[in-house]
Amino acid sequence: NDGDILIIGKAIQADSWIYADTGDVTFEPSTAGRTIGLGGGAGGFNLTDGELDNVQTSGIITIGNANAGDITIDELTQPGKNLALITGGEIIDQGGDAETEIIAESLALSAANGIGSGNALETQVPYLQATNTNNGIGITNDGALTLVDLGAAGYAISNTNGGVDISASSPLTVDAGVTAGDDITLTAGDSATAG
Repeated sequence: NDGDILIIGKAIQADSWIYADTGDVTFEPSTAGRTIGLGGGAGGFNLTDGELDNVQTSGIITIGNANAGDITIDELTQPGKNLALITGGEIIDQGGDAETEIIAESLALSAANGIGSGNALETQVPYLQATNTNNGIGITNDGALTLVDLGAAGYAISNTNGGVDISASSPLTVDAGVTAGDDITLTAGDSATAG
C-alpha cells in the first residue's frame, strides 16, 4: 500500500508489517481520554518499539489525537522515522534519569497540558516542532537540533500560556518562530544560529 493508513482501536497489537511506502500511518485510541504508552511507557493504548519497527513508511507516523489522554514515553527508539505525537493531555517522560526517551528523524509534538513539563523530555532528533497550551515545554536534545515548522503551522515552537526551555548538546538552529506566554530559554552546547 502506498496510501495513508488509519488504525483506530481501544488497544493496538501491531505484530505484522504495516507498509505505507510514502504514505502516512496514524494510530488513534477509539476512546476519548485514553492514555497512551510508547516504548516502555505506561498507558492504556500502548505501542512498543518492536511494534513500531513493523511500520515501514517514509511518511509521518502519527500517534494519538486531540482527544487522547496523556502520552507517556520510555525509550522509544525509531531512528530514521518521522514521528508526530498528539494529545489533549500531557506528554510525559516516564523515566527520572537522563536516558534518551525518543530517537527519530523528525519529531512533532502537540499537547494541551505540557511537554516534558517539570521533567524534561530527552530526545535525539535533528528536527523538532512543538505546540502546547498550558504548563511548560522542556526538551533536552542529544546532538544538533533544528527547530523547524514541520507541518505548515507557521512556527517551530508555540506555548500559549507557559514557558519554553530547550537545549541541544550541539548547535541549535532556529529555522521558524518560537513563541511563548512565559520565558523562552534556548541553550546550545555549540554555537546557535537563526535561520
